[in-house]
Amino acid sequence: MKLKRFSTILAAAMTMATHPMPLKLDAEADSLIVRKFDFGGLGAADGYIGVSASDGYDSSKGYGFANTDAVENVPASGTGALSDAVRFKSDVPNHIFHVDLPEGVYKITVTTGDVQSTTITAERIPQLFFLTGSNATDTFTIPVTDGQLNIYAGSGVGTEFSISAIEIEQTSTGTNTKPTIWVGGDSTAASYYNVSDGAVRGWGQFLPDYVDMSQYDVRNISASGITSSDLNKALFGTIEYYGKSGDILLLAVGINDYTKAYQANPDAPDPTGYLANMTDMVQRAKAKGMTVYLLKPHGQRHDSAKYPLPKNSWFGDVIDEIAETEQVAVLDLFRPWLELSLENQYFEREAYYTSDDLHLNALGADKMAEMVSNLLFPLKKQGDIAEDPYKNFDTASTVYYQTEASGKAVSNPHKGFVMTAYTPDMIHATNGFAYGIGGSANNLAWNVVTIVSGSPKWSDLNPAEGVYNWDEIDRMLEACEQHGRKPHLMDTGIRSDSHIR
Repeated sequence: MKLKRFSTILAAAMTMATHPMPLKLDAEADSLIVRKFDFGGLGAADGYIGVSASDGYDSSKGYGFANTDAVENVPASGTGALSDAVRFKSDVPNHIFHVDLPEGVYKITVTTGDVQSTTITAERIPQLFFLTGSNATDTFTIPVTDGQLNIYAGSGVGTEFSISAIEIEQTSTGTNTKPTIWVGGDSTAASYYNVSDGAVRGWGQFLPDYVDMSQYDVRNISASGITSSDLNKALFGTIEYYGKSGDILLLAVGINDYTKAYQANPDAPDPTGYLANMTDMVQRAKAKGMTVYLLKPHGQRHDSAKYPLPKNSWFGDVIDEIAETEQVAVLDLFRPWLELSLENQYFEREAYYTSDDLHLNALGADKMAEMVSNLLFPLKKQGDIAEDPYKNFDTASTVYYQTEASGKAVSNPHKGFVMTAYTPDMIHATNGFAYGIGGSANNLAWNVVTIVSGSPKWSDLNPAEGVYNWDEIDRMLEACEQHGRKPHLMDTGIRSDSHIR
């Protein structure tokens, strides 16, 4: 049920209590602060406070830039408050915007100017990672305890690190944040900005749609292309700084670790570095009182067509080893996603994946986020973690059924089991087809197949008026005869050329 919808390692750690957020009384709600800033030199949009790069910090106003030589006004591609921005010069000291705020918890929404990629840092802690494109928007919630919010854009691709607008909404006068679900992942979990629904998307960006956000915050500390080492050394500091008892950490990296290890040694990919980095992050999170889950990533588009079905992928077995050693839980996305694929292969293949056969589009990422939530909260009772519902899912064929003591294959009445072969090469594994008879994949399904169904295109058999070519049918018949299978040829009924009647 939908409820709604990276390189400083930090030296200090903040200790926070884990009490649930109290309900706001009407008087408190009325006194909570909301401030909206329109950055740039074109004035202020309705409802916003205009801030130009020339506005240095002024205590009487309660906001401004620490060093006006470290910022400049620039245009932006949006409209209204988003039509201009302030660029933060990362090579000039004190490129920071200050806002005086009383102690409290604040929800902060940042919209960039025109950037290639930028990271938003607040209170000296990286908060939003790698926002890309024009007017990319994202939100984070943090406590402010020293009377002032300090924020800037930097650390990304290029030098155009700019902000168009900042909206600040106080959610509590206390400093205890809600329990937070932290996602530390790679491209399969990352947030993406200014991209179409058909482009690569990450499930971490959709997870808030399947979490009770009145009880939890969700912080997605994921980035495309990263390994466990990248996460550990560059992004994990944010999680460790804010993480507290009652928080949940979802560690979802490993694909890039495995890929690099496989490229170095295809016969035996070395998991040593992966194991060390994952173990280190698990132990550091546990030291903060967080509940840790290791996620096995989903597989590739055609995993469901493999025989026998794979039980694991990437460094899945290493994840099991870490979980057992560190006594943390595993959320296995590989097996239930494979099961979903088996239930509806056409939809899974055509609707969920992008063209690279690994990454998911918006629809697939949304479905994966729902799956993560269902595994994390299987009874829809927030915080009540149930036993892995897929622990008995077995991808291996271990039982053979026989119609009689002769041991012959099972057959359906009047027909038998049918295998579709689009070309004769698919039958006898010539030209390297691994799943044909005698192929390297050892496809045992052929043991119960008695009929081979082929559907040659009539346009290939009758390429021109009065011209016929029966070679493909002859080869199909010969292949079936060679391997003791009965042929079944089907005319698809497609007529695309004028000479075909």
